[in-house]
Amino acid sequence: MVEDWDPLVGVPAGLLDDDPVARISSHIFVGSKAPWYEISDDLPQHETWAPDEDMNERAESLKTSK
Repeated sequence: MVEDWDPLVGVPAGLLDDDPVARISSHIFVGSKAPWYEISDDLPQHETWAPDEDMNERAESLKTSK
């Protein structure tokens, strides 16, 4: 059986044994980060989802594709 999967996959970091090679491209939900947590790199920061990501649309498309 072949299933269509959404290309966005969440994996708890604690499950990784080795370097995943993939690197982050931006920070999301910085509007709700802990005030003591400092982001010290120059990657883009987004208050919620990145502007090109609409999770409501993605969720609806997954519901209707089954």
